[in-house]
Amino acid sequence: MSEFKKIDRIADYVLQGLTQQRLFVFLCAKTSAVTAKVGTVGQYVRTVMQNGMEETVNCIATDRETGHPDWIVTNPTGECYVVRDSVFRDKYIPDGETIGRFLSKGKPVAGVRIDENISFEAPWGEEMCIAAGGVLILNGAQDIYGIQAEEFASTYRVLPPQTDTLQKALALLQQT
Repeated sequence: MSEFKKIDRIADYVLQGLTQQRLFVFLCAKTSAVTAKVGTVGQYVRTVMQNGMEETVNCIATDRETGHPDWIVTNPTGECYVVRDSVFRDKYIPDGETIGRFLSKGKPVAGVRIDENISFEAPWGEEMCIAAGGVLILNGAQDIYGIQAEEFASTYRVLPPQTDTLQKALALLQQT
């Protein structure tokens, strides 16, 4: 596997890439259904891609906002990852037919496709490795995480461009 360039400050990396027009922001929304279950506090979850690459490791914790444990979410491609309870409730709804299956609310988010292999500290404090072609999701300067190219293609769709997408992304990245 190729080497991963260590990025110390991921928000600065993205901000610099956007201002130098090396990276380009776009809007996207998750469209795939997922299976999910409440995790056990203290349990570790390894996020492994279809190709066998380990992306990150995360530990189930108690959400400070809700007091409930994090969720273990599995995408259709088999990728398992941890989502904070408050975030899960904001992004997903039960599908109403199958227990443990949830539909994405499809909320638009800003994304940036990267052109090199990078590693950085994810919002949950663990190292995250994203290969070239993957997408960084920008929820704020302190809330940037990545999705590998294959998993992004099978779970998200790119939305039509909007004229203020770049300005909104730049503003998000400059917040502390």
